[in-house]
Amino acid sequence: MGGTCAATGTATLTTVAHVNAGQDVDLAYCSWDPVVDLFAQLPGGPQGGGTWLAPNGMVMATGQLDPATAISGTYSYHLTATPPCMNDTAFLSISVPQAVDAGQNASIAFCRDAAPFSMRDKLAGTPDPGGTWTDQLGAVVPDQFDPATGAFGVYTYTVPAVQPCPDRSAQLTVAIDSLPVAGTDAGLVICANGGDTPLFPLLGGGPDTGGHWLDPLGAPHSGVLDPSLEVSGVYAYVSIGPGTCMHRSDTAFVNVHIDPVPVITFTAEPDSGCHPLRVHFTNTTDPIYVGNSCIWDPGDGTGTVQACGGFEHLYELPGWYHVKLKVTTPEGCTDQLIVPGAVLVEPAPQATFTWTPDPGTAGNSTVVFTATDPHAVDFLWIFPLQEVATGRQTAKTFEDAISGTYEVCLGVADRYNCTDTLCRTIAIEVADLYVPTAFTPNGDGRNDVLLPVTSGIVPEEYEFQVFDRWGRVIFATRDTAEGWNGRHGNNGAIVPEGSYVWKITARPVHAADKEEHFGTVTLLK
Repeated sequence: MGGTCAATGTATLTTVAHVNAGQDVDLAYCSWDPVVDLFAQLPGGPQGGGTWLAPNGMVMATGQLDPATAISGTYSYHLTATPPCMNDTAFLSISVPQAVDAGQNASIAFCRDAAPFSMRDKLAGTPDPGGTWTDQLGAVVPDQFDPATGAFGVYTYTVPAVQPCPDRSAQLTVAIDSLPVAGTDAGLVICANGGDTPLFPLLGGGPDTGGHWLDPLGAPHSGVLDPSLEVSGVYAYVSIGPGTCMHRSDTAFVNVHIDPVPVITFTAEPDSGCHPLRVHFTNTTDPIYVGNSCIWDPGDGTGTVQACGGFEHLYELPGWYHVKLKVTTPEGCTDQLIVPGAVLVEPAPQATFTWTPDPGTAGNSTVVFTATDPHAVDFLWIFPLQEVATGRQTAKTFEDAISGTYEVCLGVADRYNCTDTLCRTIAIEVADLYVPTAFTPNGDGRNDVLLPVTSGIVPEEYEFQVFDRWGRVIFATRDTAEGWNGRHGNNGAIVPEGSYVWKITARPVHAADKEEHFGTVTLLK
């Protein structure tokens, strides 16, 4: 076989493909992640059909990893090769940290007087310990909450987690009911006529609204004091806590002192009379109410008077006067008394009177006198020759033979014995006619004209006629100032001596009918 001789041999080679389990990889899952197909996580294009082993060496039925039950460690994927090739294994380093639990959101309410508590204990669920609390501003706060000093609001509990698990948080909403506040005590001094007064605004310290009031006897009260009807004493305001603090109450007190208003009385002496009337007023109010100020108003517009005793006032004009007295007590309570018509001032009597007829005449000379002042009650009439009469009305007959005037006086007095006197002159008018019985129209300037003398007649209804013995009219005139000069119609020659008849027709003043008067006159030359 050696040498240089050629030799030939045959060799058979068989090639077997190697297996590929993929490349090693590091993985991490949170315990609440979904089931993972580990095969899909292998890089490097692994071949299927291998075997999976858990970190504890146990063969896994599949390559499905459930983070909820899986343990952390090295998982392997093993492929068996055909000799002479080597088996291949890929390793997966898997971390499966447990998810943290911060619990579930919750809401709680406490009264300010509640005991301190753990906020984690108030969350719903089963929160893990070790978390951190923050307030609504993000500031870290302790788990222990003290309702006496803590602030209401939303607090967040955060539990840190191991990657890849996220941190978890839950919120606790804390409501804190305040303790009741009735405010600070107060006092009230008020007059009995001070008007309805709410008590709540008197309390200090910011009291709660919605409480209830009790009067000094413990009976329910409206909280509005009517000093004219209620009594002095301590009025209580009770505030009940809201919500979780309903077991607490607070009370504040208002000490009320009601001062009485003055009971005012006074007298006026006299309370009526004729003007000008001087009245003395006396304050008869109980002295316990007097000592501050007393202001009078007499009611006649003359102004007020300050006097707590008495004073005098002169009413100069008639009238019905309403008098007012305002009294302020030493405690400062004021009231007033108005007496309508406290003083009556009547006009002073006046001795005025009328009479009828005016004037008196012949045959009608009985004159009736009537006093006209309604305020007069006593009357004294004084006539000529000191004749007197009484009564509001009287009559007096005067001489009516001739005209004349007479003074009549009236004295009156009213019910207050105020007096007045008035004298008046009355007239009795009697129509007078005088015709001479003879005249001498001889031109000597004496008794040359027959001129009747008249008085008390109406000049417009006067006529004077002269007749001769045969009844013929020889002179006539309607002028009371014209007389007969002894001639026909006052012209021509003087008629013969002898007796002539005259006639005068006239109506007396204050008479309705004319009267005729006849006589004779002797004409002498």
